[in-house]
Amino acid sequence: MKHRFIDDLYAEYLLGQIGGASPERAKRALQEVCHLYARGLYFKPLHSGSVEVAAVGQLEANRFNTKVRRWCLNVLALIGTPDRSRDAIQRVIELHPNDPDTMASALTAYFKVCPGAYQDLSKRTYVSPQQIALSAYIGNFSTRIRADQTTINIDREAAPVLRSALVAVGLRRAPAHLFDPRFENAELVRQLSKHDDIEVTQYAVWAINEHPDLGVDHLGFDVANVAEYSANIRGWMYRLYGEADIDDGVKHEVVVEGSQDFDADARMNLARGLQGTWYDGLETVMSPWWHNESEDEIREEILNHMVRQAASCSEYRRLVMEQYEASSPYDPLAKRMLASAAGSAIYSDFKRLEIKGSGDLFDLPQTGIGGPKQVTNNNTYNIGSVQGGAVSVGGDATQHGNANNALTGDQVVQLKAELSNLAKELGALPNQTQDLKDVTELVKDAANDLASTKLENVKQALTGLFSTASSLAKFGGDATKIATLIAKVVAMLPPM
Repeated sequence: MKHRFIDDLYAEYLLGQIGGASPERAKRALQEVCHLYARGLYFKPLHSGSVEVAAVGQLEANRFNTKVRRWCLNVLALIGTPDRSRDAIQRVIELHPNDPDTMASALTAYFKVCPGAYQDLSKRTYVSPQQIALSAYIGNFSTRIRADQTTINIDREAAPVLRSALVAVGLRRAPAHLFDPRFENAELVRQLSKHDDIEVTQYAVWAINEHPDLGVDHLGFDVANVAEYSANIRGWMYRLYGEADIDDGVKHEVVVEGSQDFDADARMNLARGLQGTWYDGLETVMSPWWHNESEDEIREEILNHMVRQAASCSEYRRLVMEQYEASSPYDPLAKRMLASAAGSAIYSDFKRLEIKGSGDLFDLPQTGIGGPKQVTNNNTYNIGSVQGGAVSVGGDATQHGNANNALTGDQVVQLKAELSNLAKELGALPNQTQDLKDVTELVKDAANDLASTKLENVKQALTGLFSTASSLAKFGGDATKIATLIAKVVAMLPPM
């Protein structure tokens, strides 16, 4: 599979969602990370560490929220490292031995961060050989269990083992010899989608969604009867049809039904399934749905679909341009819209709106007599594992005295605002050491006076006190949010 990187803007959006205060939004972002990785998209190293820290933070904060806990573990199974994640994963294994679904995710994550996982887990009497084998296959660590002869009989195994088996199939990591020889993997999914256990059925529909060679033909039940199933099953079925490359009239009927489903999670899955979809007549459902949808997060997903399909529909283009123009460039929604537009014609339209809307009473001319020319940036600063971005000022701009001389009027206003915001957040951290108080005072002072010496002191203080993710985490609070704010400030500082 081709190895590609997740767009920087979208990576930042996902990081903000995972590290935010809403467990539900964090869960959806964690699901999206798994979805992207299954399709060969990966975080760049500068984002991977930050997302890992955020996932560990959510795991610790929501250790009793089953769904958030499992999706945190699923992400750590993809990007976890021994230093950041191992202790948290071990705690989950020890605390939840009687929760088979949590254990399935935790064991896979444990294989990722512990080279000796197979030997360690084999000694634990509360972990079954089937759990260990499936976790190794799901995590793509089958080479560590070469001698393992465990097999899965779908007629005898308990529902949790069947659910893990379906995860292995969905991720294309189930070897041919793992299941009862009566069934190929595709037929196994069809059989289990008719299982008496509702969650097994849900996992079967999920596996069809994930596996590129499986589709609506592998459902073991009639889509006309979907209303009889639980919201989770309906949601994954809607997503499956939303993504399906079919044009038989049934798809549109499913889209209409899903857009009117009373369950928000089911509607969310449909909206996500339609991100890459366009066909004539779809706008007759999506535009009214966007206007009438009561859940903001679902409206965001619908808008994201419209951004991606704006070239196919003039109504979409008009609506998303209005929404982008009404948003601040720093608004997370605007950032996501810009990320979704990358590579398309509407991306440049969004950027023109940014430039048009960035005019400020304090702006200095960018060219001509009396004002600094356009600056060029070549340097990068890092706060722990969070990249601060490019910050150097070059070209013909010359710094004399205060840092203000290297910044436009708009940049001065923005930098002061960001420094004030950072000082407020630092002052709100629960573990107030004297070092932290000193840094907070330096930031406050710089917000009032952008003298070069004060900004130099701020940069040194921030990169010293918060040199790693762990050094930031010890002060408590939302570590990812603070790291993002620090990175933003450092990125705005002129050269010293």
